[in-house]
Amino acid sequence: MSKLALLLNGSSGQVWPVLAAVAATACMAAGAANAAGAAESATIGASHVSGPLRSVGQINLKTLGASAARAAGQASSGLAPAERRGASDYRSIPLRTFMPKRPFSEAVEAARAPKATALAKVVNAAGVGSFDGLDHNDQRTIADNGNQFSLEPPDQALAVGGGFVLESVNNALQVYDKNGAALLAAPVSMNRFFGQISEFNRTTLERGPFLSDPRAYYDASTGRFIVAEWATLNDAAGVPLNVSLQFLAVSQTSDPTAGWFVYSYETTNSDVRGRQAGDAGCPCLPDFNQLGGDRHGVYITSSLFSLIDGHFVGTKIYALSKAALEAGPTGPTSVFSFPVLKNDFTVFPTIAPPHGRFAQENRGTEYFVEGTADLTNSGVGHRMKIFAITNTNTLATATPNLSLQSVTLLSQRVDANMPPAVQKSGPRPLGGFGPGGLGEPKPLLSAGDGRVGSTPMYVNGAIWAVSGTAVRDFRAVRDGVARFKFQTGGTDGPLNVTIADQGIIAAPNREYLLYPAIGINAAGTGAIGVTIVGPHRFPSTATIAMPTFGSPTITVSGVGALPDDGFTAYAAFGGGGVGRWGDYGAASVDGSGNVWFANEYIPETTTARPRSLLANWGTFVTKIAP
Repeated sequence: MSKLALLLNGSSGQVWPVLAAVAATACMAAGAANAAGAAESATIGASHVSGPLRSVGQINLKTLGASAARAAGQASSGLAPAERRGASDYRSIPLRTFMPKRPFSEAVEAARAPKATALAKVVNAAGVGSFDGLDHNDQRTIADNGNQFSLEPPDQALAVGGGFVLESVNNALQVYDKNGAALLAAPVSMNRFFGQISEFNRTTLERGPFLSDPRAYYDASTGRFIVAEWATLNDAAGVPLNVSLQFLAVSQTSDPTAGWFVYSYETTNSDVRGRQAGDAGCPCLPDFNQLGGDRHGVYITSSLFSLIDGHFVGTKIYALSKAALEAGPTGPTSVFSFPVLKNDFTVFPTIAPPHGRFAQENRGTEYFVEGTADLTNSGVGHRMKIFAITNTNTLATATPNLSLQSVTLLSQRVDANMPPAVQKSGPRPLGGFGPGGLGEPKPLLSAGDGRVGSTPMYVNGAIWAVSGTAVRDFRAVRDGVARFKFQTGGTDGPLNVTIADQGIIAAPNREYLLYPAIGINAAGTGAIGVTIVGPHRFPSTATIAMPTFGSPTITVSGVGALPDDGFTAYAAFGGGGVGRWGDYGAASVDGSGNVWFANEYIPETTTARPRSLLANWGTFVTKIAP
């Protein structure tokens, strides 16, 4: 049996660790440019077999939750002595980028960030059906009896359907009913969910796979939940093996608390060379995986980074038969992929809402969206790129014949050089100046960059997407949201996509909007979910509902109670004064057309919901009826 097969069978293994501006003039200019032929089209190539899809096994979430609850009841404080000593059993999950992150300069970005031109109001209103989701204490102390690393940021996944709300973070999962009542006896670690050993056994010190970037969606057409997350492997002592995997789980019914099929495929890509002379190339990890699907397939994209020197190597798109995944491991199944995209970064597949139609042109089409600001030397871009896989109905055959093409569109400006966000001052037991505190300054919050912020929505021929962007007004440069609506041609033939609408949304009063997620229902209405924070506001969650994107109202749903006080910001833990936030929020649409969001915020610390030693982040799930 190969070393990889031994690891997959559980002997050892590990991963690594509102000021609103509708840029009407930009929209008109982009539309005119597209009409004039400024769009650049390319045929990329045909699919090929990437490798086998392996069955990891089957799990029952309710059983795992009950086991976790029993273990948690037998635990003491959940804070291991090693953690109290400050040992390196925590992980700041890095924000890997196409180019080195550029230092923010207020003077530089004030001259080139897109301009905000209209003010919007901010109101406080608790969302109907909204509730607290997972927090750092769930992830670190409760899931898997505390045999986990302390992790920042949470990286949220959300899928709503069949009366259930599934939420995941790095690295824990819980299922709720639509009123927020937890349906699992305790949160389940993602390692256990994917059939692996503990991330970090605090008794034996054995290291298991360390997973990152959970993604989820509910496929209303078949009534199944799908969850994906990537991993790198190491031996029991934590020594990297330079092997990476993509995990994928599919619920066996529309009840996510019951049985799941669990799969994996290898993503090391050892044969792929570096982009530039001197770069090591692969073996690689599949960072920032994205998950989408159409009638015929499930699609996962990965940003490949070298496990040798950390350089970006390229983007890879994988395609799998949805029918084969949902049927369970009945026989050999292949994973299909395309030539590595060396000059593309973080490409997002789309999903369709319940009661929305899938794209059927060209014998089934799956669309993808990419922002290009992070690909430029300046970090400022004015192009968006749409990809399309055609012939997706052939995924149901023994020999799929998929084709990948793309079109690049002139768009409004997006500035990926986003300033760290300022937060309101308040108690900070870990990093503050009180008894036992580290005595370090109040941290800023990381705002990420200009890549697409959440899974784009394909809604009856239109594609909706959002990204973060730096935005300026007469006062300062802050963080806002760039929104896009693309229109597909809907007919057979060459890829035909235009920009139908776009705009920039930002908050008033020197506040910041972080990590947007968009949800649009089959009727074409929806909202954007964000974290909102500023000098006079603790990190909170908010939504921006249609049809007022042009002159929006920002509705605060999860009201933050404290400042961020996580370990990633502090020099004592290797930080530089900026706490890791995000790296993304999530959105989902249910069968009634309600739009749900999961975003990060800082909740109140209570006896019922205590914070952990090293972090106090929480998540808030918001439901709105647009």
